[in-house]
Amino acid sequence: MEVQLHINATEVKKEQVEKVVQQHAKKIEKFFKKYGKKPVLEVRLNEAGGIWLRAAYTLDLKSGTVYASEKDKDAVKALQATFKKFEKALKHALEKERKDYLYKRKNRQKDFARSATGFLRMYKMEGDEQAFGDLLRKTIPNVGEYMERRLQMAEASHHIEKGQVQLAELEQQLHRAIYDQIEEAPANSEQFDLWAFQMADELLDKTLREPQGMEKADLDTLGAEKLREIQEHFHGEQAEMLAGIQGDRYYRLEDIFDPEADADILDRLNDELTREEANEVILAVLTQLPPFQRTIFDLAVQEGLTPAEIARVKRTDEQKVEKALREVRAKMRSALMRRFGL
Repeated sequence: MEVQLHINATEVKKEQVEKVVQQHAKKIEKFFKKYGKKPVLEVRLNEAGGIWLRAAYTLDLKSGTVYASEKDKDAVKALQATFKKFEKALKHALEKERKDYLYKRKNRQKDFARSATGFLRMYKMEGDEQAFGDLLRKTIPNVGEYMERRLQMAEASHHIEKGQVQLAELEQQLHRAIYDQIEEAPANSEQFDLWAFQMADELLDKTLREPQGMEKADLDTLGAEKLREIQEHFHGEQAEMLAGIQGDRYYRLEDIFDPEADADILDRLNDELTREEANEVILAVLTQLPPFQRTIFDLAVQEGLTPAEIARVKRTDEQKVEKALREVRAKMRSALMRRFGL
């Protein structure tokens, strides 16, 4: 991260100011590891009349500018007060940017699916299974990503042996099933997506044979040391592989904690954990949950499906999904607080 510091004040210890600003830059740098655009943090410290000093922090994002300013008689206090407001505004702006990006990507996918479903039916009528499969992969890439995440989580949870089930074979079976039943597929692109998710989920249930109602361990009974062991055991190749599959759809502490009610907890955890570390510890704890709870959490957070949509995928009722999501978040919240002594 590039830092541009401008000091226009006498009686200010420049070395002290530089040290504080570098600490602040290091703290927010973790938000930009996969951002694409190199961030430039501009910090100004000016005299504000009399004995007052005004600090200002500015950073340009892809979607706009984040700015905060405060004043104090002491330079360090002015910087600290400004950074507190700036960091909160930055997190909010980045989260909004992320949601906008995912929303636009989802809409682009829907637009493509709207035109593609007609061609899929045409290829079925013409008996061109190769062209059908090639187009289907482009039509429902999110379904393939879901299958890969679920397969990897089943391996990480030790419900199946590594390599026991091959993703390519699962995708081939799914494509064949959709090819055989394409006449029954909904014409609406959103409903087609859910229909494909439903078929993929049923195939995964049948193939993986995971014990749907069983936790590997009761999260509510696990202490900090045991939770630390689970995280350390999970760390490594499996964690890197799952993070790679997730791409930009990583798990965040805000998926579990309420940004308003749990603001103090989130501040403490975000101070301690990078984005990658937070994602990893959440994945590690998820491996301890029953597949039903784990997968509905995945569909809600990673795919942005509503409880009603998840209920369709899982062939269950919406109230059961809502209850399960509440239970997952409560268990995860409690486990993470114990893990980090909060």
